[in-house]
Amino acid sequence: MSHKSKLNQINSLLGQIRMKVTPLHPVEDAEGRWGYATPDGKVVIPHKWRIAGHFYEGLAKVVDDSGKCGFIDESGALVIPCQFGCSSHFSAGLCWVRNEDRRIGFIDRKGDLKLPYKWKAVTPFFGNTAAVMDDNNYWYVIDHDGRRFSSIEWKELIPLRNDYYLGKGKHDYWELLNEFGGPLELLDTSKENTFRLPWKDKTGLWGFADTTISFSDTTNAFDNNAAAVFTPTDDGGNTIRCGTVVIKSEPVLAGQWLETRCFREGLARVMDKNRRWGYVDESGKLVIPCRWLNAGPFWGGTAEVEDVNGTLATIDRTGRIFGVER
Repeated sequence: MSHKSKLNQINSLLGQIRMKVTPLHPVEDAEGRWGYATPDGKVVIPHKWRIAGHFYEGLAKVVDDSGKCGFIDESGALVIPCQFGCSSHFSAGLCWVRNEDRRIGFIDRKGDLKLPYKWKAVTPFFGNTAAVMDDNNYWYVIDHDGRRFSSIEWKELIPLRNDYYLGKGKHDYWELLNEFGGPLELLDTSKENTFRLPWKDKTGLWGFADTTISFSDTTNAFDNNAAAVFTPTDDGGNTIRCGTVVIKSEPVLAGQWLETRCFREGLARVMDKNRRWGYVDESGKLVIPCRWLNAGPFWGGTAEVEDVNGTLATIDRTGRIFGVER
């Protein structure tokens, strides 16, 4: 195994350790207030919050009665005041937040603005990188200092485990990318990754397909249901062998939506015939009704939505609204 491959595995493991959820978990009382309890059910942080998220990297997102987000530590102390309309959880030491102009930046664990408010949409940091959307609705990858790795732009970027991204190009083809959003240089050939991705049927309606990403030693890996990317791969020795990354899809949920988006945390966005967004689970069941003009993916148990009046809100996995940003 090459030095770079070993380093990537170490970084991935450290990221998993940092992201591990603390034993404290949010609990709701009879009045709909949230606090935190130990695994045996003992409440150790009082029920005082309108909503409460899980702990990541020692901090948990909470929402006060004004609908603003802040962060508490494991003692229950409010260490970052409730001042943000929307935010993610912490990962790799950073958390995205939105300002009053609906621009997104990143704060550090002290609550200081680390990266300026300049993006329309972002993902949390996963290890060394995060994906961000510019004013032209294209995505690219940045590092912790906000530096852009590549001039390549994508219509959609999905962070995957093992330091990979899936990128949807300007011609609607999916490609497997490295952690910097560029062409693959190395691939762990011992693993096969399966993801459920949007799929379009012959009538033009969208459903979902199980997409398997694997490695082939041959370069003739194309068929009606597969796409391949030429990839130089380190075989652990002094030579580089060439093969293909094969992305093969098998439809599992029939096309019935005008548009679909990728699954995050077991839920995917779907658009109905009235051009409103809702969410389905992995069985295809509509679990959050289609009522939103725009809807974002779930991160840390919450998602951002926008109604027909342009009001932004945050919803939980049941579709309950909190953190309204007018």
